[in-house]
Amino acid sequence: MRDLSDSDPLRDFVRSMELDVQTGAATVILVDGRSESMATSAMVANSPVRTMSYTPAEHSATIVMMHGVEATIPLAPLLGPSPVIDRPVVYLDQPHWSTLAWRLYGTREIPESQIGPADELIRRAKAREILLPISAGHALETSPQYGQRRQALASALLVLSGGWQMRHPIDVRLWEFEAVLAQGSSDISETVKSDVFTPATGSLFATNAMRPSEALRTDLSAQLNATVKLLSGVLAMFDILMGPGADEAIKPVAWAEQYLNLSDDPSFRALSRAQRRKEIRAHTVLDSSQEIAMVAARHHVSADVATQQIFTSLNGGGRPLPFFALWEAALQERLTNFGSKWEPNDLVDMMFLCCAGAYADIVVGERKATNYLNTTQKDLAVQHCPIVRTLGEAVELLDSLA
Repeated sequence: MRDLSDSDPLRDFVRSMELDVQTGAATVILVDGRSESMATSAMVANSPVRTMSYTPAEHSATIVMMHGVEATIPLAPLLGPSPVIDRPVVYLDQPHWSTLAWRLYGTREIPESQIGPADELIRRAKAREILLPISAGHALETSPQYGQRRQALASALLVLSGGWQMRHPIDVRLWEFEAVLAQGSSDISETVKSDVFTPATGSLFATNAMRPSEALRTDLSAQLNATVKLLSGVLAMFDILMGPGADEAIKPVAWAEQYLNLSDDPSFRALSRAQRRKEIRAHTVLDSSQEIAMVAARHHVSADVATQQIFTSLNGGGRPLPFFALWEAALQERLTNFGSKWEPNDLVDMMFLCCAGAYADIVVGERKATNYLNTTQKDLAVQHCPIVRTLGEAVELLDSLA
């Protein structure tokens, strides 16, 4: 992986920047040893973070939390392209993150069969042999928890991910559509992957923005402002995950109900398989209409023309739309399994596990999601990454990749 410190010109002037989040006191230490302290407005009441320090030479932030846990977070480069990922990406569904948290902090006993695999994944993540990205799905499922359980889970997410994130599937879908209209039906998986998993703060939630620009920032003041923005994003990420109390999660009940009603509709069940596929595709187009409209406007074509290009590409084989193809196929599988029960949390599972399945190297999910995603993959012309149920299976697959 490219050394991220090469991306920060501040290393020629600044040795370190330190912030006491509880008091707002900041200190900048220059490379010649001089220092300057100042009061800032960065004090955050009830923040889970005690202090944050930034070292331009390493282009990373070190966070010390109020309960003593420390995490080092790499920052996205200020100059040049996103870093190339040169280690396996393993995406864990939330229950498996809980297992790692319980093992890492001793907050709960885990089954004997999971101890070895959990220890090995923790070791490899800390040694930077694998990448364990976090996502907005993890944040959503962490927010309703509180107390020691939340501290342990959030700490594990932050420490073992090292701040690496999977961008929100809505943005990934937008980028896939953009790539199709820009370059046709070629394989875009590697083109997009370098931005799907990123240390860029603020990537957890959907922005509806096109892929990041690789334009160089040469003005020192702009570079300093960009660094402060990155550091603010790190603090925001910690505050979201480590919040002091439980937050009520907004459940996508209406989303689940529309598909439950469609699956239970006698007229839908009476359709032939080909007719059902057309009906489901109409729902897929409607669900993606905002992103389709955005790329259509960018390329000065109508939404109908953009839709035709996207779905022509989808039907053409290859991997022009890795996430979107898996997402639509998963919907097809779930909706034609008439005994399937739809829950609001299925949206999180399907969106984030399908996105990870399209771009990660290994996905570890729960039994239900693993079953239908593996069944889904059998119907696709191109296989995506292995999707397994246990941490032990993930370790075995990692060993086979070595």
